[in-house]
Amino acid sequence: MSVRVETASNSPRTRVVVDASSRTGDGGGVGLDSGLAFAGGRWRRVVERRGRRVGGMRGFRAALARASARSRAELQAARRRHPSDLARRLSHSGAAPARPSFGIAFDIDGVILRGRSPIGGSPQAIRRLYSEDGTLKIPFLFLTNGGGVPEHKRALELSELLGVNISPAQVVHGHSPYRELVNRFENDLIIAVGKGEPAAVMVDYGFRKALSIDEYSSYFRDIDPLAPFKKWIVQQADNKNLMSEKVRPSYDVFEERVKGVFVVSDPVDWGRDLQVLCDILSTGGLPGSGTGDQPPLYFASDDLEYQAGFPSERLGMGAFRIALESIFNQLDPLGHPFLQGLAGRRIVRGPGQQS
Repeated sequence: MSVRVETASNSPRTRVVVDASSRTGDGGGVGLDSGLAFAGGRWRRVVERRGRRVGGMRGFRAALARASARSRAELQAARRRHPSDLARRLSHSGAAPARPSFGIAFDIDGVILRGRSPIGGSPQAIRRLYSEDGTLKIPFLFLTNGGGVPEHKRALELSELLGVNISPAQVVHGHSPYRELVNRFENDLIIAVGKGEPAAVMVDYGFRKALSIDEYSSYFRDIDPLAPFKKWIVQQADNKNLMSEKVRPSYDVFEERVKGVFVVSDPVDWGRDLQVLCDILSTGGLPGSGTGDQPPLYFASDDLEYQAGFPSERLGMGAFRIALESIFNQLDPLGHPFLQGLAGRRIVRGPGQQS
């Protein structure tokens, strides 16, 4: 059944035109003729009971006419209200709008946020994608090379900063494609590098033996000769001594080789991370054990710079990759290729080889 509503602009009368009947039931016996009538500033559902011998359309039209008549006084009152109020009532009481044929992907750093501060009218712009009742009108997501925390945590942060409800499904980090590698490394020891909670990110994806480079380095005495001069490292080591044995890995990090390295976000301690990664990559995954084949290395992004809170751009993960590649190639006397991947896509670089 389709209904066409015609209302004269200078009259409170509403005309409801029924093009066809809509019936529910099994096709026999008693059923229903039903439809919607628009009158008095709102849609009304009208249902007319029918039987084998009853002219259903006649009764249905009569019901629509009665609904229209009852609503004339209400329509006159509604038209005296502010037009925007009437439009709001119609939008909430009418049929659901058709699903948009497009969506929007927003970058975050330098577009929506600068550091943790919204840029310009970005919160207002995002809110326009929602209806007044909080439902999403235009589908959108955040597509960013940043990360370091699970998507559900970033969604909560964005919700607080922008004043809207962001779901984890609307957040795509540079490291989100790492999920595709779970089947390959699920039960292998892997190292997660970067700021935030890189190991928690990998565990959230399904990797069972993920350690942050902070934790992994702490098990190897003197692996970082500059640690005594780093106050935050000393404090971290003191805190670790107070930790329960229950939180320590159930496997032996001195025997089990690292099978993969994942740079999840921008590294914090470049000096230590470059040293430890060179140890892992050149020894086949076990620092201090001699040389070996390089385990796979993956980067979530390859941005040389990115926009943070400082006026000029800051060095990003791509700059760290350049430093690591350069040092690795200088240290490797055999000229082995530097093997790396970008969010699951393998790249080979090294002497005499190109990606």
